[in-house]
Amino acid sequence: DFCDWYIEMIKLRLNLPDGEKDKETAQKISHLVLNNILRLLHPFAPFVTEEIWQHLYKPEKQNYSSSILNADWPVPVKELIDEGLEDSLRRVQEVVTSIRNIRSAMNVPPARKADVLIRVDKPDIVKVLEENREHISILGKVEKLEIGKKISKPDHSASAVIRDAEIFVPLEGLIDLDEERKRLEKEIQRINQLLEKINKKLSNEDFLKRAPKDIIQKEQAKRDEYSKMMEKLNQNLEEILGW
Repeated sequence: DFCDWYIEMIKLRLNLPDGEKDKETAQKISHLVLNNILRLLHPFAPFVTEEIWQHLYKPEKQNYSSSILNADWPVPVKELIDEGLEDSLRRVQEVVTSIRNIRSAMNVPPARKADVLIRVDKPDIVKVLEENREHISILGKVEKLEIGKKISKPDHSASAVIRDAEIFVPLEGLIDLDEERKRLEKEIQRINQLLEKINKKLSNEDFLKRAPKDIIQKEQAKRDEYSKMMEKLNQNLEEILGW
């Protein structure tokens, strides 16, 4: 997560001129996080973490223990925990991951940027995605990004369904349209298998009697979520077959 997401997201800030506050903030946070990661990993990977520690803290510029072996165990700072912020980043990750998955499945050339449209009904999620527009564009290699409630699926486009949103990537001129049909059919099969598994569990009287109420509710919520995803996937497939 640190390398694949945070470092990638702050690259533009790290390229700012020296003395820029935003650059210094990114440097300090990345240093702090790496410091804690190394201490957490040390019992499992002692040699590589010690090697990196020695590169971080030269003897002539010593602010920490000369060896990671003698460093204190990290203590979480509860005041810095922000569940809302973490959920916002998870949504950004879901969007970027979906865009990357579509590009990969459709064999879109890595250097080629694509237009992306995101249909979202909830204003708070629109706000989160708009605030992270630059991150989504950079990490997803997006040329033009549209986010909103009234977005319609363009003709000849790949699609992905995530929490509270649908993602469309116009494919004309980029990929073989028949491949998108196959991808949707495969995804429908996967979701259908998950639905069958949950329905089987929820129809098991022994499970309903023994399982805690909150576990049953979670399974029911999963069933509802998968049902909605199945409905949207089937709708997208019908649109493709109607081309």
